[in-house]
Amino acid sequence: MGHGRGLIERPEPDIRALGQGPQRVRFMGQAVPGCVLIMPNSASIRSRTGATPETAFGVDDPDFFDHAPIGIFTSTPEGRFLSVNPVLARMYGYETPGELLESIRDIAAQAYVDPAEREEFKRVLEKYGQVFNYESRRLHRDGTIIWVSVNARGVRDETGGIALYQGFTTDITKIKLDHQKLWESENRNKALLNALPDLMFLLNREGVFLDYHAPGGGLLMEPDLFLGRYVMDVLEPDIGELTLRHIDQVAKDGACVSYGYEAEIEGETRYFESRLTACGLNFLAIVRDVTVLRRSREALGEQTRLLEKITDNMLEIVAITDLEGKVRFLSKSNRLLGYALDSQVGRNIMDLVHPEDKPWVMAAFEDFLAVKDGTRMVELRYQRADGSYIWLETVGSFIFDSQGNPREILFSSRDITEKKQLEIIRKEQQEQLIQASKMTALGTLVAGVAHEINNPNNLIMLNTPILERSWKDASPILDEYWRKNPDLKLAGIPFGEMCPHVLDLFAGISEGSRRIAKIITELKDFARQSPLNMADQVDINEVVGSALVLIRKTISGYTDDFNVILASRIPLIQGDHQKLEQVVVNLLVNACQSLVDKKQAVTLETFHAPDRQAVAVRITDQGEGIRPEDMSRIIDPFYSTRHKIGGTGLGLSISSAIVQDHGGALHFDSQPGQGTTVTVYLGKIVK
Repeated sequence: MGHGRGLIERPEPDIRALGQGPQRVRFMGQAVPGCVLIMPNSASIRSRTGATPETAFGVDDPDFFDHAPIGIFTSTPEGRFLSVNPVLARMYGYETPGELLESIRDIAAQAYVDPAEREEFKRVLEKYGQVFNYESRRLHRDGTIIWVSVNARGVRDETGGIALYQGFTTDITKIKLDHQKLWESENRNKALLNALPDLMFLLNREGVFLDYHAPGGGLLMEPDLFLGRYVMDVLEPDIGELTLRHIDQVAKDGACVSYGYEAEIEGETRYFESRLTACGLNFLAIVRDVTVLRRSREALGEQTRLLEKITDNMLEIVAITDLEGKVRFLSKSNRLLGYALDSQVGRNIMDLVHPEDKPWVMAAFEDFLAVKDGTRMVELRYQRADGSYIWLETVGSFIFDSQGNPREILFSSRDITEKKQLEIIRKEQQEQLIQASKMTALGTLVAGVAHEINNPNNLIMLNTPILERSWKDASPILDEYWRKNPDLKLAGIPFGEMCPHVLDLFAGISEGSRRIAKIITELKDFARQSPLNMADQVDINEVVGSALVLIRKTISGYTDDFNVILASRIPLIQGDHQKLEQVVVNLLVNACQSLVDKKQAVTLETFHAPDRQAVAVRITDQGEGIRPEDMSRIIDPFYSTRHKIGGTGLGLSISSAIVQDHGGALHFDSQPGQGTTVTVYLGKIVK
């Protein structure tokens, strides 16, 4: 008997004659357990066939129909159920046989999914008198579809025509669903198998080829050359032994094993990878030709090694990052920065950019990402492992994927620190030349200005005493005249008010003239680069006083809180008054320029430092302070943090040299944002 939708026809039906009396319960040659058939229409059966339901089925057991494990029915060719047992009723979703008989009045229309299947069923019964394993789709009471298999016969009446159909019905829905799943699984596996590029061979425990699968005709030899033959007779000895050894291993361990081998085929070395696994009592070998892959990998490896040699010996630093800037690859030339390569992978490349450069570098990076094309070059400072910074010229370009989308960024950087330092030196030298020219011009200007001011000032100094004596001589006469003429005025001021102050006015003119002369002398001395003269015995308080004459106006422009504390009975020192004055002026100007608010104070004090055998000048300001990285360079020639506001970087360098010539030293104490204290120690005390 076959299985599947449709009919199994027997050309020679074996229909037992009705009415032969009780016998062993058989139906179409098959033994059936006894059961009781519900026969609400038994009269119809008797009227159609002349037999009772029991004799019609040849049943003498009253429990036959009720307890049968399959559905049993009697129906008419016109399409009415005459009797059903409880199993068949439940098969269609009814509680009792009577409920089914009342509900289904037309079997073809109500019980079949396709009424044409009912007609085919009737055709075979009419022709052969019976059907075997007829499979069809039926309608369950809830509307779902069930599959059934029917074995039935036609019961004929006295005229020889078929009056009734009697048969057994089996619910095969689960079997059909299982078959459907199996069919789908087999087809899916077949499709997967055909999609695989691998060769497959089935071998037994002894190593004999039993079967094969070769998609696309990929066999290297005809099947009749290896099927049914021993591996040692087919393969090269070393490959055959390798295969047998792995069969033994899989048989012992049960685990899949993988191995590779090479073979000479038509004068060419080919490479294969094989996976061997148990397949029931046999073994399945899945073999893949990896020659092209192997050679591609070897070529790629050679290219990779060549690229590594190139990048490892480049002076440029090469880095590859993702689109967020996280490092994925670094060339060995990154050792220039002093970091271990592994420590930098995964780190953002922006982390080590100098804080002052980071804002504009980040802006350039974001613009580069937005454009997604071309390259971008920047010069920036980058931190080394020791904390110092080097200058890098960095070029960034995109690495694109196969769809043309940016995938990574390639950065190539070269060290331009020396170039930048040379640029700074050239700039400083240029500024030095400019400053030297300014100083030369200043000296010439000061000399000229001093001459031009001295001439009229000398007239003032000479003529003021003459005018003062003249006033004293004329004063009695004017006084007598004023008494007679009380309305007398001098320069619009009543004589009585003017007279007591005239001598004070002359004294002020004389004092102002002498002050002008002193300022001119100090300016000439300051501008004149005369050789150091250590012959003088110098009072440091007088040096401070003469310096203040020059820059008091400058100081008042920076602070409203300037204090001077001069020590009494301070020892004299051997030195150059003019040079020491220059030191005080430079230090006071620096202190003032560090202030950011006129409320901040500057204090100058002199004192004797017996422990150092020196006299000292201390200048303290509340300004911006000096950064730690600048502290070691503040007395270097031309080093200045105030180039933008006219600083030359020469003041502290010159001052330090002068102080050293006087056997002393400059000492700095500073905190950023808290101010600076500069102490000048001068050691050549006069004994």
